[in-house]
Amino acid sequence: MQEIFKILSAYNLEVLGGLAVSVLLLLLLVLANSFRIAKLKKKNESLLKILEFSDGEAMEKSILEAISFREDFESEIARINLEMSEMKEDLSKSIQNVGFIRYNAFGDMGSDLSFSVALLDEKYSGVVITSIYAREDSNVYAKPVVKGESEYKLSVEEIQAIDRAKKTKVEGALNC
Repeated sequence: MQEIFKILSAYNLEVLGGLAVSVLLLLLLVLANSFRIAKLKKKNESLLKILEFSDGEAMEKSILEAISFREDFESEIARINLEMSEMKEDLSKSIQNVGFIRYNAFGDMGSDLSFSVALLDEKYSGVVITSIYAREDSNVYAKPVVKGESEYKLSVEEIQAIDRAKKTKVEGALNC
């Protein structure tokens, strides 16, 4: 301890000078911070006036309402996204590909009154319906189709209808 006193008494002017400079620097920093705080207060007051808030409590209430609205909005978006994914799933099972062909099943008939229509979903599964028109009667046949194939024997026209359906998307179908 005595050594410290000896050093301080030997260099007391230098120590006092250093302390005076330090005090001046701290005083300048305090003044600079005071000016900054005053400037921020002015900005805060002008912001409150612009936003038509009378005080900080009204602004805080408004911010909390905005946060609540945002949370409600995000939960609504999540609900809509869930609904949309369910709709995409349902859509994949709906008729999206249609193929149609008219033909004359019998050579002695005048017009192409017979037809085959393939109604397929996204994975080319569905049904192919064939109507055979004859002079005396008319017959309608339906055969299931899974992935573009049927377990039943298909006529040439039914195969053509399925091929056309594979190449044709129904207009207005949702492409997600």
